[in-house]
Amino acid sequence: MEGILVDSTMTGNEELHSDTPLPLVPLLVIVLGAFMAILDGTIVNVALPKLMAVFGVGTAKIEWVTTGYLVSETRPNLRRQV
Repeated sequence: MEGILVDSTMTGNEELHSDTPLPLVPLLVIVLGAFMAILDGTIVNVALPKLMAVFGVGTAKIEWVTTGYLVSETRPNLRRQV
C-alpha cells in the first residue's frame, strides 16, 4: 500500500501509512477523559442523599457540595497557558 508523505522536510523514505492507528489515540484519550468526568459527577450526585441524611441538612445546604466539587474539578482547566 502506498503511504502518504507527511512533511516535505522529511529525509529518506519516511512515510505515514494510512493503516497506522495513531490518529485514534488522541480521540480515545479525549473520550476516556469525558467518561471519567461524567462518572465523577454521577458518583457525587448519587452520594448526595446519604450526605443529607448523615449531616441532617436540606437541599439548599447540600447543593454546595456539588458546587464545590465542580469548582475544584474545573479550576485546573482555567489556568492560562504560557
